[in-house]
Amino acid sequence: MIPQADPVLPPEVTAGARDLGPLESPLIWLAFVSAAVVVLAVIGFVIIRDARKAAPAEGPAFADGGGARRAAARQRKRRARAKAARQQRKRNR
Repeated sequence: MIPQADPVLPPEVTAGARDLGPLESPLIWLAFVSAAVVVLAVIGFVIIRDARKAAPAEGPAFADGGGARRAAARQRKRRARAKAARQQRKRNR
């Protein structure tokens, strides 16, 4: 009689021992999400800081609300210069 070999059984796989891919680990997802939040927070901080430096709207210069008056005066001067230039061009025809 021929001796029979022991049958080879596939290894048993339990539910908790599955192979996790490189991006399926909850810890890696948490690290990616945390890094994204930090990057967005830094970008927001830089934008707000730059906006405050570029247009400071506080202090004694802005307390009287004279910004509109200065803009109107600047516009009047600009129009006066443009009118003078038109008249000069008419004289030099």
